Amino acid sequence: MRLRRIAAGLKQKTLADLAELSEAHVSLIENGKRSPGADVLKRLATALDCAIEDLMAVEEPMHLEGPELQ
Repeated sequence: MRLRRIAAGLKQKTLADLAELSEAHVSLIENGKRSPGADVLKRLATALDCAIEDLMAVEEPMHLEGPELQ
């Protein structure tokens, strides 16, 4: 999910706002410390303009540079 968010040019706060979640919740999901339920996955997919299945795919490392990784 993090790579999709970064590719969309979104900060965690912006994604959280679009999905009506807290920034902390988004961070926990991105760091694998919380598993999102179906409703949260749907909101995140809508915010990122992708399919739920895309969010559940294993992310491969991308070579990104700059502060957008934070």
